[in-house]
Amino acid sequence: MSASTKNLSTPLLVLLAGLFVVFATTACSADDPGGNHSQDSCQPGEIQTCTCDDGSPGERQCMDDETFTSCQCPDDTNNQNQDAGHPDADNQDDTNACGGEGELTYDGALAEPGDSCGPCSDGLLECDGEEALTCEGAGELNSCGGCALLPVEPGEDCEDGTTWECDGTDGIYCRPCEEDEKLVSLAGEEQCLPICDHDDHCDADEFCHEEHDVCIPDEGELDENLCGGFEPLDEEPDTPCAQDRGMWQCDGDDDVICACDSDEEFYDSASDRCVLTDSALCKAYCEIIYGCLTECG
Repeated sequence: MSASTKNLSTPLLVLLAGLFVVFATTACSADDPGGNHSQDSCQPGEIQTCTCDDGSPGERQCMDDETFTSCQCPDDTNNQNQDAGHPDADNQDDTNACGGEGELTYDGALAEPGDSCGPCSDGLLECDGEEALTCEGAGELNSCGGCALLPVEPGEDCEDGTTWECDGTDGIYCRPCEEDEKLVSLAGEEQCLPICDHDDHCDADEFCHEEHDVCIPDEGELDENLCGGFEPLDEEPDTPCAQDRGMWQCDGDDDVICACDSDEEFYDSASDRCVLTDSALCKAYCEIIYGCLTECG
């Protein structure tokens, strides 16, 4: 080989060797996504697939500093959503009407805000925090143990030195006789006669009436009332009551009761009206039926 040929071959070999190195580097970068170039340098916003620890596919994204984030896997995304205040469907189903967790109860029973409450069911349940309820606006029982408004209190004085007494839980009456006497009708007149167990408790010219346990004159006879008893009746049976919304009926032999025309109403002796028994119906229909809520009880 001549000297000129030898001098020409050496630069050519150097050039070929350089081209080979460039080609090899480029090919390696293109075929290996996990190479140094893809890990250390990337286009911001670029998204690349990756493999999670459990073998499932994930993603990593190129950040502004041209490096990839760590591999984002499905479980990591769920945890981030929960941490950000986005509970899953199960947690949402457990949220109660007050915004807390679990069921709401009142007086040991399941309840919701807006339910009626109180001894007369005239109050409404309201949230007391996120997991409790409180009863607001409920009234108290009257002195006789009922819900009706009494015109006077039992024990107060009434006519003839006697006192007002409870007539059931929602009524009151003026006791006409002393505690050891009973009001009966004798010879067409209402009289307070002594209560007795046998003849020895009566005067010599009296005897103890076996059925009604009162002392009456030997020749006397108790007047029978329209219910079959001998005590005077407060009202006459089969006459209107509660402003023509009911009828007086016998309640045993010696008492009467106002029976309202509707089964959903009861007689309130304090107001002399038939009122609805259901508080929800009362609030919904009272103005239509009675004209104003104050008459609804």
